[in-house]
Amino acid sequence: MALFTGLCLVSAEGRSANAEALLQTCKACHNSTEPPLGPEIPIIAGQPFTTIEDALILFSRDERPCTVMCDLAKTLSDDEKEVLGNALEQQAFLPADQPFDAARAAIGAGLHQRKGCETCHSEGGRNGHGVAPILAGQRTPYLRTALDQIRNGQRKGPKVMNDAIATLDDEEIEALLNFYASHD
Repeated sequence: MALFTGLCLVSAEGRSANAEALLQTCKACHNSTEPPLGPEIPIIAGQPFTTIEDALILFSRDERPCTVMCDLAKTLSDDEKEVLGNALEQQAFLPADQPFDAARAAIGAGLHQRKGCETCHSEGGRNGHGVAPILAGQRTPYLRTALDQIRNGQRKGPKVMNDAIATLDDEEIEALLNFYASHD
């Protein structure tokens, strides 16, 4: 709870829209170069502006499942959300080093193509073209939660993505997770 209180104070004091101060708040949990506070915390450095800003807006409206992020996002002004989106997009995405099963990854590669994921998450999930999140190298527990939330209707994305994910079974999700984990 002390960490959460500290994050809120940093965010409230950072109302000047100082990108570096705001980034330090994010890095407290989302640091790409050190072990995360929890495996379900995503890597956000290098993600597209729209991914970051949209997530912050949805968190602040309680329209996306979250714990700490909903309360934290509510402390940010629209300008601060924009500053964070721009600043995070400019940083390098550093993929997580995580284990994967090569056989499952091969199945996941086929699913990535057949389900149309490559359209928005090209280069095997490495490129979101400034619009879609980078999937390759994202922390697997985070992606599992996100895919499950989309599949169960708790989280929404573009209709084409929601429809594709809704048809995946648990084994197919595991295959996709191994595919994205196999990329660095």
